[in-house]
Amino acid sequence: MRFSQDQSSFEFTLTEQANEFNAQFAKKLSRSEITKWVRGTARWTWTKFTQGKFQAGYTAKRTRLLDLPTSMSLRDRQRIGQDYTRQNRKVKTEDKIAWAIRTLDRDGCPVNKSSVARLSGLSRPTVIAHFDKVNGWVKQEYAREVKLVDHAIDELARERALSADVVDSVEMHPEDSVEWDVSLCPSSGFLRQRAG
Repeated sequence: MRFSQDQSSFEFTLTEQANEFNAQFAKKLSRSEITKWVRGTARWTWTKFTQGKFQAGYTAKRTRLLDLPTSMSLRDRQRIGQDYTRQNRKVKTEDKIAWAIRTLDRDGCPVNKSSVARLSGLSRPTVIAHFDKVNGWVKQEYAREVKLVDHAIDELARERALSADVVDSVEMHPEDSVEWDVSLCPSSGFLRQRAG
């Protein structure tokens, strides 16, 4: 790496070395396999390399997310780490499925397990395992939103009924009236007001 000017020249040098090593094997790798391995190695090394780390005998250090005490046995720390990883993976999977359901519903497309799997990029068995639970959550969210809109409309109707008594006694000009567009503003979630 120290003698390469950029990643492509480094990749070229690695390809030459890989071809030399490959010539020594009885069963040789194909050209596409060599290219794949060289490209991955070159990309990783080029992004991770810093002069100081390699000169000081750098050994990669893993970051500890859970910061478990070293007094625990290795088996217990590994089990806790596996549980943490499994839970994170499950949450991310369910978030992807919920996003796909909302997107399909918003676009007016059919919401089924196949379409959710296609849009989310998850496998069909994974979607099948989580679909009913996540779809239930999304339906509950929609029901809450409908209740909020209904409540806002009811409040608006009450205010209009109260102000109608006042308006009857006061003369208004048509240009002073305010018309309400009863739809939620996507960015804020509040009712939009439109001058009439």
